[in-house]
Amino acid sequence: MGVTIALCVLMSLAGSPAWATDVFTISSSSQVYEAFKDHGTERFEAKTGAKVQTDVMTSEEALARLVNGFSDMAAIAERLDAGLKRQGYVEIPVCTDEIALLTHVQTTVKNITKDQLQGIFSGDITNWNQLGGPDKPLVVIVPSENSAAFRNFERMVMEGRPMSWDVMVSKSTMAEDIIRRIPWSLTFVAQGATRGKPQGAKVLQVNGIGPGDEGYPYVQTYSLVTKGKPEGYAKVFIDLVFTDSVANHLKSLGMKPIAP
Repeated sequence: MGVTIALCVLMSLAGSPAWATDVFTISSSSQVYEAFKDHGTERFEAKTGAKVQTDVMTSEEALARLVNGFSDMAAIAERLDAGLKRQGYVEIPVCTDEIALLTHVQTTVKNITKDQLQGIFSGDITNWNQLGGPDKPLVVIVPSENSAAFRNFERMVMEGRPMSWDVMVSKSTMAEDIIRRIPWSLTFVAQGATRGKPQGAKVLQVNGIGPGDEGYPYVQTYSLVTKGKPEGYAKVFIDLVFTDSVANHLKSLGMKPIAP
């Protein structure tokens, strides 16, 4: 599972129920899935003989499926709730990824301030001319309120201010596809999920810095979650995730691996 190791594996590793059926299920955040899906599951399947089943959804839904016994592992893009930790669920941080501000390629504005960013997503700024650009309406696109991307952005950027938008999509990764089709639009998305995608969008800087630059503040953590201490195939999967192969893949996407 190079990264299928990491993701499909993420999505293919499971706990004890998996042993019984040789089908290993992972419920995954769409952000995590997009970052890992092209890194095949071959290594995990070759090592275990197990088949991988991946279900893609929001982090909230992924955790709910794990809690209710519909999957063996969850892959999420936010930190695990303290209440679930007290119930014995184990969080294994894998890497960090930065939230990028993505806009249509024709947008002429290259940099905004943090205050302007808050103004955009609170509805106070609705035209690019308020940001030094042309007189064009600013179309704000956001992922589902139930997604980790939305909650992480709300916490890190908005600091308690209510959010406002023009278009909401069901998955966080859909926003970056739509941004390429709507001129003068803006969204936020995990930067790792944008690597290798077709041209048509570009990243805005905030206060003169962007994803990959030292001091960029909008960083989220991707984790694996198991019900209890990882054992069996779950342990195999996690061991594969923390190999050099996966670490190098994460780095190639601009993400930062976390040591086990």
